[in-house]
Amino acid sequence: MFKILISSCVILFVFCFPIVNNIFKPQNTEEELFYTKSEDIVLDMWHIESFEGGNSARKTFLDKIFREFNKQNLGVFISLKVMSLEEYNININVNSPDIISFTKDCKGVEKHLTTLERVNKLSKEQTDSVKYEDTIICYPYMLGRYCLISYSEKAIDNLCGQIIERKNKKIFPLGFAGCVGSEGSLSSNNIKYNSNIKVSTTQYENYNSFLKKEITTMLGTQRDVHRLKNRERNGSIDNLYYTYLDGYTDLVQYIGVTKNCKNIDIAKSFVLFTLSEWVQKEIANIGMFSVNKKIYKQDYMKEWEDSLQSTTLPKLFGEDNV
Repeated sequence: MFKILISSCVILFVFCFPIVNNIFKPQNTEEELFYTKSEDIVLDMWHIESFEGGNSARKTFLDKIFREFNKQNLGVFISLKVMSLEEYNININVNSPDIISFTKDCKGVEKHLTTLERVNKLSKEQTDSVKYEDTIICYPYMLGRYCLISYSEKAIDNLCGQIIERKNKKIFPLGFAGCVGSEGSLSSNNIKYNSNIKVSTTQYENYNSFLKKEITTMLGTQRDVHRLKNRERNGSIDNLYYTYLDGYTDLVQYIGVTKNCKNIDIAKSFVLFTLSEWVQKEIANIGMFSVNKKIYKQDYMKEWEDSLQSTTLPKLFGEDNV
């Protein structure tokens, strides 16, 4: 009789303990359960580099935000592969990652991206610029900027009138490694305003031509400004004239989630994380510009940022991106 009683108690405990334990155990929300699975989740991410220089710094930046995201989402890891544009073109139609960070030069990427939601961290104009078939499929998350740099203040003044005129005609030729001759006329690989002016094929060649004074004025980016400011400080170049250009940039890094991703909700959570205040502030450490806030506290980068009023981005999947 005693053995039967013990056996009955054991059976009762086995059946009842999970119910009682569940009653007194703090309940996780569905989202918490999703992000605290015992199995690790690894997301593959490609980062396509097509900006000139700074590759190592941008990889370090991405590794840092991966670690921060992992702290907030235990068990979620991101495996990064940095690719050139050529590597992207070879691989994109063979296999695709879970997340992709890319630029306007990555053709065909829209076919692989899934839908994202409109967010208040981006302006309507910014989100409209990344629509494909009237659907948002990626976010811009960091920007580069253009600047006119010259040995001659007069050449800068002459150019500004031309740039305003070109912009109003919607053919403002910013997305190129252009250079300016002593006459003060702008040229590019696609559009020539003066056939007698040398046209650079890369931003690197453009920069070297400027150092040799083969051209008096060049269209550069913040990377060029940073290098030339350092030369001014150490006395290896004369003081230069800088005109920070506002109103437009096509130097944009985008990020999106692919249709093949098996953990789309987590991947979308990371993509949204890149727009967070913490990540956007970190962008200052790699000399880029934020998409939604001012991040510089001093020096010429703050002056540049303060001079910006509004910035139009090209329609990534439309006629602007040719």
